[in-house]
Amino acid sequence: MHTPLRYEVLEHVLSVVALSRPLVAAIQRKDRDLASQVRRALSSVGLNVAEGFGTASGNARLRFETARGSLYEAQAGIRIAIAWGYFSEQYATPALCAIAPWSCSLANERLAVLPSIATSCPSVLPTRHRAQLKKHA
Repeated sequence: MHTPLRYEVLEHVLSVVALSRPLVAAIQRKDRDLASQVRRALSSVGLNVAEGFGTASGNARLRFETARGSLYEAQAGIRIAIAWGYFSEQYATPALCAIAPWSCSLANERLAVLPSIATSCPSVLPTRHRAQLKKHA
């Protein structure tokens, strides 16, 4: 299936990985284990999305759900690195903003991003999620 959506999703995953690369490198200098986990989680997102587009509907849903879980894991790993003081939230904002709308889209449910991320980059959120963010504020 070579649809524009497939291309858009895969390209966005690659951009998330690229934006996260300097963060993972910074984490690596302080915490090899956390860096490895974030790196594997980000790779898992791309690999599971790609596999989901290439499998039957039931299995595809499982792959997309696994990708969503890995996306949450990567987001949490970056937030944990911020909490440990490996870098500032401002330094991580581009990657976190890139992750936020896709965690919402893959979840296909209520807004599931941290309010601090969503308020620092609301323009990257899908319109329906911006409305939900206003309700929760």
